[in-house]
Amino acid sequence: TLVAAPGAGKALIFHGAEVFLDYGGTAFVAGTNEDFQIQYDGGTACSELALQANLIEAGADVYYWMNPKQSVIIANEELEAATITGNVATGNGAMKIKCFYSVLTLQT
Repeated sequence: TLVAAPGAGKALIFHGAEVFLDYGGTAFVAGTNEDFQIQYDGGTACSELALQANLIEAGADVYYWMNPKQSVIIANEELEAATITGNVATGNGAMKIKCFYSVLTLQT
């Protein structure tokens, strides 16, 4: 979880994220379609994709900016980091993510 759900009658609006992959000496190896995105808890993407070769499989420290993606507003769901399919199984390092967002009170 990057940002906790805001509560009933509210929604998180994703504005972007700074992602830093702190390379640990062994590059991660990702399978097919393991591109990276920021998404709502239910799986709806709210960022553009970061291609696995540009971020997940980088062989050095890398900074990456995640742009927002036009999407529906989903009430009371958290923001999370995810790969599109599967999980990265090998490699080491750490990913640090700074999310920019706002909380919208929904009309009733």
